[in-house]
Amino acid sequence: MLDLEQYVRSNNEELVNIHWNEIINEYVKKLTASKVLFKKLSEKEYFKSTDTLKGNTFFKEINTEISRYISDSKNPSYQIAIVGAVKAGKSTLINALIGYDLASTNVTPETATLTKIKTTDKNSITVKFYSREEWKKIWNDAQKNTNATIFKEEFDNLRAKEIESEMLGKSDIFKEFDNLDSMKDEIKKWTSSHAREHYFVKEIEIGVEKLNLPPQVCLVDTPGLNDPVQYRSNITSEYIHSANAVIICVNAKTLRNEEITTILEVLTKAQDKKDKIYILGTQIDIMNSQADWEEQQEEWLKHLKEKQFYGSLEMAKEQLIGISSYFYLNAIKLSSNTDIDSLEDVLDNLVKIKEMEKKERRELLELYKENNLTPKDIDQIKRRSIDYSNIEILKNNIQNKLIFGFNESLKIDFINRYSYLKNKIETFKNEHIEKIQVSINNFEQSENELKQQILQNEEQKENLKTLNENLKAKIEEITQAFNTDFEELNKNFKNLMKEIGKVKFEEESEVK
Repeated sequence: MLDLEQYVRSNNEELVNIHWNEIINEYVKKLTASKVLFKKLSEKEYFKSTDTLKGNTFFKEINTEISRYISDSKNPSYQIAIVGAVKAGKSTLINALIGYDLASTNVTPETATLTKIKTTDKNSITVKFYSREEWKKIWNDAQKNTNATIFKEEFDNLRAKEIESEMLGKSDIFKEFDNLDSMKDEIKKWTSSHAREHYFVKEIEIGVEKLNLPPQVCLVDTPGLNDPVQYRSNITSEYIHSANAVIICVNAKTLRNEEITTILEVLTKAQDKKDKIYILGTQIDIMNSQADWEEQQEEWLKHLKEKQFYGSLEMAKEQLIGISSYFYLNAIKLSSNTDIDSLEDVLDNLVKIKEMEKKERRELLELYKENNLTPKDIDQIKRRSIDYSNIEILKNNIQNKLIFGFNESLKIDFINRYSYLKNKIETFKNEHIEKIQVSINNFEQSENELKQQILQNEEQKENLKTLNENLKAKIEEITQAFNTDFEELNKNFKNLMKEIGKVKFEEESEVK
């Protein structure tokens, strides 16, 4: 039996030990050994030939996936991906979940940055930048897509080209902050559509103190699936596949083919974890009332109960939630010393959705102006707005259904990822063993044909040898006969000359 550790180390490859789970540790050993083997195979002539070029591509792809698996397993992170169309309310939702306006919500549709948020010991951000190769792909995509007009126009207007060389491939920037306000300003510096730097930012990792999440859990705000730059949409697709849980944001007012396609794409990529995929009807506050959303919800459920989606009405109902992050963020700002503008904003929202009569609004504002609005009154107003937002319901679901027992979920996800890689490797192996066998068979056939040719040539060679010997004998025979005839002719010629006596025939002038 092959000693994996010895095999890996003998080939100068680092062997990573995973301490949090023994099963995953064994998987890492096997995959590391596979990396070594693939490196050796890639150097074989068979895989360098034109007709097996796919093999070389496979080695690059599988080694990248194996490296990512090993890296992820060292510091496992339970990732909840927030996906959806551009301007579907993803960033506002994240702000509601963390209880602070931190994630940028005013970036134009043509700009997008992958944002990760997790609990840390100190408020901090890490800014990561595109490589030159990655930026080339982004720019080429933008040139091809007519929908990326604003992207290109604003790039020119901001004169972003002037800093392109400086920003591409730039080392990560890490900063710590004493408070969230100063950190928010720094985030805005790198993500605002008014800052030319934002074009070159690939990813921002945000660490927040006292965030109500385990340190291993990470919220990921992804670029929009309908991003006009295909490269950035692909980033989102990758996260859908690898994320432990997914929250899909869809504007509550519309459910078009585009949104249905997005939902179906996510559910198809995550067949084994449908219970960890929530669909949010965002911005229900733009509808006239709760009843309007409930009516819209019924239309959504007609699709979501189908087999290709959740497969049952019961499950579809559990995974579909209508929310208003805007209502929630406004409500949690209310306190006993709240200002009139904040209070009016919340009350106007409640009137708009018919959760409060105009008369009640006027009475509450009069009480406020007379300093007779009690903390209990404030809490009741706050509670009505929070209840309507459904954010707390979502938080409970995230906590109880997604995060609870996340260590076990992480283990299962790594097992599933290993199975995926294993099947991919086995498929490649079987395909190429078959190809190699065909090549061997072809070689053996060619070898047999060559042997037949050699035998035929040997036979021809033997015939030629006989012919040559016969010809040589004939030549010798003819030569001998000629010499005999020539001697006779020469003798006769000399006698003739003597008889004629016209010239003295010297022996030295004999014809030879």
